[in-house]
Amino acid sequence: MFPIFIRFFGENGIENRLLDVHSNATETAEDVTNLIKKSLFDYNLDPQLFTSFCADNTSTNFGGVKRRGLNNVYRLLKNDVNAEIVGVGCGSHVLDNASQKGTDKLLVNVPRLAMEIRSHFSSQSKRWAKLGEFCEFVGEIKHEPLPSHADTRWLTLLLLVTRILKLWPALESYFRSTDDCSNDLKKMFCEEKSAYYQCYFLFLDYALPMFNANDYTFVESIADIRKLILQLTAKSESTFFGFQVQKLLEKIEMEQGKHIQDRILTSFQAFFKRTTDYIQEWTSSLEEYGDRLDWIMLEDSTAVESVDEESLTLSIATISSVLAEDHFIGSDLLEMKETISSLRPNKDFWELPIDKKWRILLRNKNFRVLSSFIPKPKRKSVYKADFAKEFHGIKKGKDDYHAHCIPCKDEINLTAMGKTAIKQHQEKPKHKENAKAAATTSADGTCSKMGIATTVMVEANIDAICELLRANPRTTFDEVEEKSGLSRDTLQKISHEKLSAQKKFCHFVPH
Repeated sequence: MFPIFIRFFGENGIENRLLDVHSNATETAEDVTNLIKKSLFDYNLDPQLFTSFCADNTSTNFGGVKRRGLNNVYRLLKNDVNAEIVGVGCGSHVLDNASQKGTDKLLVNVPRLAMEIRSHFSSQSKRWAKLGEFCEFVGEIKHEPLPSHADTRWLTLLLLVTRILKLWPALESYFRSTDDCSNDLKKMFCEEKSAYYQCYFLFLDYALPMFNANDYTFVESIADIRKLILQLTAKSESTFFGFQVQKLLEKIEMEQGKHIQDRILTSFQAFFKRTTDYIQEWTSSLEEYGDRLDWIMLEDSTAVESVDEESLTLSIATISSVLAEDHFIGSDLLEMKETISSLRPNKDFWELPIDKKWRILLRNKNFRVLSSFIPKPKRKSVYKADFAKEFHGIKKGKDDYHAHCIPCKDEINLTAMGKTAIKQHQEKPKHKENAKAAATTSADGTCSKMGIATTVMVEANIDAICELLRANPRTTFDEVEEKSGLSRDTLQKISHEKLSAQKKFCHFVPH
């Protein structure tokens, strides 16, 4: 399966949409490229509006870490679609792989032991119930399930490690009282070795949160990776890895000797050294863009003070293919700087995410030149799939908005139709003149389905639809028909006319 997402700067800031889902048996670079080109063609999307291609860091997609191959999706897209496309490897994959490479440098295979502990209890419910008794006996320890983990699932190792550490006293008592376990687990929790193994679990509980990145823009991800590299480099030369680790290291030194403590510290430093090298290797191709686009993050009011006409031009050329030689932006740079400086006292502005900041600035008259370089999609009608293929909004955190196109049967939702189309209907005066104006005539002179009678019925029942959608955004088509008294054809016509009128890029609507 090949899902194709698009990310764009819209009226609400950064937005994400699922464009299409394809299936392909061969999975060759040429076939994947053709699937992407097919989606662009099907939805009438101008390839020149695309700035970057983001995918997993496989040879099929990018041709290896050096990106020198000719038969990969990135190279074929540059040749066939847009020569200026920037290749952006998946940052989440890079960080996840880096943490896995780092754990290989540890003297204890924490991921394997963590999964073995979970497997021991998940295979027999009696064992899990017995552990619950030890949780009560040891003290106030919550008998919580151990989350699953696999190498291909991001971030789950940290969850499993953290849960095991919470259960550690109960696990010690359990495994010391039973022979019904592997030799590795028996050795791990024995009195002589427990502190040694716990030290490695605590180390990963301390280190792994550094790799848990949030949903960043392209510019933010580059800056964040730079900060992470500096942080990891410093840790590779450090001997302090959290207070709990420090306490256990002191205990190990007293009980097992300083040479054991030194071996543990060396493996911890090797973890950070290996992760740093891996991240630098796989993100080196993005460094040139970071130098050009750092100021766009607007971390504070001084962010643009060092920006001159040359650096601004390079920034625009990086994100836009419409830069012409006759554009003069030097005279507008001063006005842009003054506008940003005037926002210095506004603390609320500087706490906004980067896309929300630019959403505000690009509406300012002093940014009219810069906003003119942002590609404007051509208004083309796009009709593909059923009415059921709508966008369902999902909140992620406080300010991040993600929407996914979910192919589902006979479904209508508040985000796409209810919030926009219904609002437009409510604002329309309920007069006969409007009903007459809404009537359309076909080529043979007869009224269409959205004629006078139908329009009056729509106006009379629109409140019922609105209330229904507010109460349940995922209301089915049948329920809307029943509550509103409108036919399916009428509802489809509303969806077609109202949703296609939205001035948002890539809000696709059905026939």
